[in-house]
Amino acid sequence: MGKEREKAIKKSASQNRRRRKKSKIRLLLVLLVLVVLTVGVLGYTVLFPIGVIDVKGTTIYSKEQIIDASKLEQGDKMFAVSAKNTKNNIITKLPYIKDVSLTRSLPGTMILNVTADKAAYSFEQDGAYIYTNSEYKSLEKAPEPNSEAVTVKGVRLKTYETGKTAVFENEDKLKLAENLLTLLKQQEIKVLQIDVTEEFSQKAVIGEGITVDFGGSADLNYKISHLKGMLNELNDKKTGYINLKSWSKSNPKAYFTNSEG
Repeated sequence: MGKEREKAIKKSASQNRRRRKKSKIRLLLVLLVLVVLTVGVLGYTVLFPIGVIDVKGTTIYSKEQIIDASKLEQGDKMFAVSAKNTKNNIITKLPYIKDVSLTRSLPGTMILNVTADKAAYSFEQDGAYIYTNSEYKSLEKAPEPNSEAVTVKGVRLKTYETGKTAVFENEDKLKLAENLLTLLKQQEIKVLQIDVTEEFSQKAVIGEGITVDFGGSADLNYKISHLKGMLNELNDKKTGYINLKSWSKSNPKAYFTNSEG
């Protein structure tokens, strides 16, 4: 009986030691979580104020313009800054910036990494031109078309607030222009202008100034393949007019003249 009682006492003591050990581990884990949470809260609300705001990337805007548009200020808490809001502030006010990302460099430097945007299209609109990027974000309104962008005629914009995506009145005409431009680019043909004012007289100015009338959308990809062959034979021609309106698979003929007529 004495031995059994001794064994029971030892077993109980061992269990108590294990329980105390587990309790200590739990307490340490709780304390660790509290420390991490405290540091996180402090870092978000109190620690790491912004002391330096820097800009990386080449755009048409100055460093001061970008920082001003970001609405960031020295003293703002680094980890409380919303990257999404900062990006939206910049690209809305400075439309020729396409993307913005933030880099936080401890203890107090915030870096704005900016990517430049450019005009892809000049939409003719009431005697002026609306420049947009490739995703139709409105960049600016100007009296002349952008020389580095494709001029688009026959597609009207309903709204074109600078820094925001344009809304079109005639989506069907936009699709005609997109289709024609895509097929020409697939053939590596330089495009200066697209005109879809008339659905069955879709035109493009290509190369250095040759105007092409494709007619309607029927067999358009075949017409452009034929055009590519013609251009190889007309490599010394800088301007002129090519009529593909009557082209068909049964009558694959096109005509070049020195002027439209």
